Amino acid sequence: MAASRYLAAAQKAIKQVANHPTLKNYNTTILSPLKVVGATDEGVIKFNWKVEEKHLTPAGRLHGGLTAGIIDLTHGIAVSDCTQTATTLELNINYMRYVPNNELLDIESRVAKQGSRIAFLETTIMDSKGRIIATGKQTAMLVDVSKAYEFSQEVLSGA
Repeated sequence: MAASRYLAAAQKAIKQVANHPTLKNYNTTILSPLKVVGATDEGVIKFNWKVEEKHLTPAGRLHGGLTAGIIDLTHGIAVSDCTQTATTLELNINYMRYVPNNELLDIESRVAKQGSRIAFLETTIMDSKGRIIATGKQTAMLVDVSKAYEFSQEVLSGA
């Protein structure tokens, strides 16, 4: 797939998440600062994410849970072709450096390997000086977008 197709799919996936009825708080906290800025022919999706005061711990650093959320979200966008989405089976985060307020982060997410039902994804987050602040790896189950909402309701109900 050419870079332009990866980029278009990523932008469409962000719109789908933004319009999802159960993700309003998620949208204002994690999604709204996230911008798709590019893609490569190899399927690497590039993002920027601006750290805001609401994202900080009492110590004034980016909260690790939000870092994990960013990685999870960008993995889902990287694997999405707008007919399928991903449900996390395993998520591993390595934190390497703290992030202060107002930092503009560069994020690169890619599908390392994908089968018909499972995908393996990787993300690197860098600060404005190009230093790696966190990496993430995820194993995800692929779910048809048309069935994703019903699937999430089924999981929440314990069915």
